[in-house]
Amino acid sequence: MGDSRSRCCLASGVLILCCAKAGWGQVASEGQRVEYDLRQRAALSGCEAVLPDVERARAEYPESASLARLSGECRIKRFDYEGAAKALSDSARLAPEAQNTQLYLAVALYHLEDYPAAWQALEAAKGHYRASAAPQFELYRGLLLLQRGEHADAAAALERATQASPGEVEPVASYFAGLSFLAIRDRNEARAAFQRVVAMDPNGSWGKQARSVLDSVTLEERNWLGIRAGLEYDSNAVLLGDGIPLARDISGESDGRGVWFLEGGLELFDSANWSSGLILSYGGSAYFDLNQFDVDNPSAGGWVDRWVGERSLLRLRYSFGHAWVGYDSFVFSQAAVLAGYHDWQALGRSEVTLSWERNDYKYDIPAVPSASAATGDCPLPFGSCAPLGFDSRAARSRDGNGFRVGLLHENRVDSTGLPGLSEVRLRGGFAYRHYWAQGSDWDYSGYRLSAGLDLQLPWQLEIDAEGSWEYVPFENPSSYPDPPLVENGMPYTLPTQDRLDKVGRFTAVLARPITRRIEVSARYDYIRNDSNVAVFNYDRQIVGVYFSLDL
Repeated sequence: MGDSRSRCCLASGVLILCCAKAGWGQVASEGQRVEYDLRQRAALSGCEAVLPDVERARAEYPESASLARLSGECRIKRFDYEGAAKALSDSARLAPEAQNTQLYLAVALYHLEDYPAAWQALEAAKGHYRASAAPQFELYRGLLLLQRGEHADAAAALERATQASPGEVEPVASYFAGLSFLAIRDRNEARAAFQRVVAMDPNGSWGKQARSVLDSVTLEERNWLGIRAGLEYDSNAVLLGDGIPLARDISGESDGRGVWFLEGGLELFDSANWSSGLILSYGGSAYFDLNQFDVDNPSAGGWVDRWVGERSLLRLRYSFGHAWVGYDSFVFSQAAVLAGYHDWQALGRSEVTLSWERNDYKYDIPAVPSASAATGDCPLPFGSCAPLGFDSRAARSRDGNGFRVGLLHENRVDSTGLPGLSEVRLRGGFAYRHYWAQGSDWDYSGYRLSAGLDLQLPWQLEIDAEGSWEYVPFENPSSYPDPPLVENGMPYTLPTQDRLDKVGRFTAVLARPITRRIEVSARYDYIRNDSNVAVFNYDRQIVGVYFSLDL
């Protein structure tokens, strides 16, 4: 609220025009006559040009309240608030009840951040300003009420300012009205105010600030229904590792598929500091050839939000879902996430998460024959087998619990000087994850670093790109041997080195809205899972096009 950049934008956007309104009635004194002539000149050439003449006239007519007022107005115009406050104080001393003087003084004192004195001047301005200055009076009254923490009254005053004369006070009044509504948790009115700002100033500083608030978790839609559908090509649909042959019933490694995702949310209640709701979703895919990998994944959950400040939010979410692969039950999963969000204003937004997950895999783990206790060889008719006592189900069970903590920070950067870019957002994150599984194959800890950017391009195009790298050291060696297996009737040797995966990923999405509710997009996704276990050492590329609809 108090940063200098916003104050400069405010002054340039809603400055009381000292040159445009010259109806001062009959000239009653020589000082007023000189002031009237200077004001006429200022209307033609601007306050900047006539200010030296104004100061010479003040020296000649030191008792002229109108010349002192004109000096203050012109100094406000050039952002010289200290000089303006001195000149307007002189004018108020000479003519305490002169129209607009106390109002202009309140403007100068507000920008000097002397809020108590500005409030005193504004109170003195009641009944002593022209009707044409009512929008400015209500604007600065709203701004000072916002500073005093009287948010409901501030919102009302700022709304009166927008209704009185939008051309003079917008988009400033709507922006601060949005902040006022946000402070009293009236998210619907806040959203409407910020949307007005974006519509009036789509590429300006006020529009960018409003868009930032609209994108925040504080003003996200709480009742929604969204649908996304598309086509994808997957270069490694079966996640085939190095040197691993395809099963006989799998026709190929790559395939195309149709994909879809539906999600709806319903807010159940919304009070001053609390809100909660439900979320239902259903995602799936249907392959062209590899139908045994078709996925259906419905889920349900809910959230509880607690606002702990004007720019801070705590959110607790719980969800559960069941996935089928090839119409066979695959996994039942649960997750609980506690997330904290904070808006640092000019420094961006941060999100801290602490989450728990539980997975219960439903598929059967194939039994692997092991060596005979009597001979040490593989039992007939197997040409290769696992070492004596090996239990594949005990080693390879992925059922278990996971814990994750993460930090994500996003910040908008000034796109001035970057041709063709109306907005640039940068983000970076770190996450730690630990998973405890029933089987020894799946106990691990992982560390993930990510960095991304979002660019608003010409023709309403938006590109979002992100790269990440994850270091995943497992706690045990893998139970999968390196291929190829030797068919010599002897048990194969299991790895002795703990499994280690290093996962690199790059994703880029190009999107463009068709209407306010319809968007088309294209995505490219590359994954490199670099593992010291051949089964998990693979590359994957996904290319897709999508159609999204928000209802």
